[in-house]
Amino acid sequence: MSFEASIPPEQYDRIKKRYEFLRKTETYRGPKIKKTFQPRTLYDDLEQKAREKITVEDRLRLELSINFSTADGGEGRWREYGGTVQRLFAALERRAVAPDIDIHLTRMGGILGYDISSEIEAGDMGKEETIKKVLSVLHLLFYTDATKYADEPIHISLIGRGSHTLDPESFRISIYLDKSPCQDSIVLSDIPLVVSYYKQIADFLIRDIVHRGLTCYTAVDVGDGESIIRRNGVGGQRLVADDVDDVGRLIFDYHTYKFVPDVNAYGSERISRVPIDLDRPSTMSWNAYAEFVNGFRDWVNELGFSPRLRLTSGRGAQMILEISIDRLAKNYSNPGRSR
Repeated sequence: MSFEASIPPEQYDRIKKRYEFLRKTETYRGPKIKKTFQPRTLYDDLEQKAREKITVEDRLRLELSINFSTADGGEGRWREYGGTVQRLFAALERRAVAPDIDIHLTRMGGILGYDISSEIEAGDMGKEETIKKVLSVLHLLFYTDATKYADEPIHISLIGRGSHTLDPESFRISIYLDKSPCQDSIVLSDIPLVVSYYKQIADFLIRDIVHRGLTCYTAVDVGDGESIIRRNGVGGQRLVADDVDDVGRLIFDYHTYKFVPDVNAYGSERISRVPIDLDRPSTMSWNAYAEFVNGFRDWVNELGFSPRLRLTSGRGAQMILEISIDRLAKNYSNPGRSR
């Protein structure tokens, strides 16, 4: 291996200065740092406050208010959010584990929204189990990707009720969730670890990316937000790696920590690879999901392919099929003509 994880401080400084030049001239990065909702802090905050407040309550009411601006396709995101919540509820209902949920549509000027509530029976579950049930409903309401397009803030309330309380509401927890800057998990100071990782899997990596145009995710410093997505070098040439040395140069020159290869070889218009994403639905257990993926792989094997399987960011798996195309169809504009 010709590139090492440990580098002298002066060399690291030179690389960082070069990174600053590349970052300022990067065309794929917008002028603003992206902001999005990060519900993990909400879950932790609500869990802590609920643990402090819950005493003799046997019923809790969870409320969520979420809004979408109708500008720039916002109505479609509003529909997507509501439709996803309904489909998830239907899937859980078939398994007889659906929570009690009421959804009310709201409208104010150019804003469309939902007021969603859920009555949660505590019964004899105990405080910790009750909190887990509250959080499971909240996870359901934040599951869809459409949530990130909502207007800020999202308002969440948890209200304590019960036959053993003197007041109709024994407590009310209100949290307003605002968007905050995104920060990728890999940052500039992690590059030596990235190098060490790719040293261990270099042979496998090269087989996967060799002589293909690359989309490179390049690390930024803490507080700089999302990573840069780079497809071309400084001179405008497509980023391509033909050997391990090229991988090392891409890591050190651009602080690359993730390589996504094109479906066609560099310089060719013919597709020679088909990636199939198999995301796991939240309503499916990992055991059932693994059985499905293995069955699908067996079916693809029977068709004569030799698929490669890999995990993808915790959402599920990706299957890679290598294919061979003898020629390109030239009659896309004439659907009636036989191919």
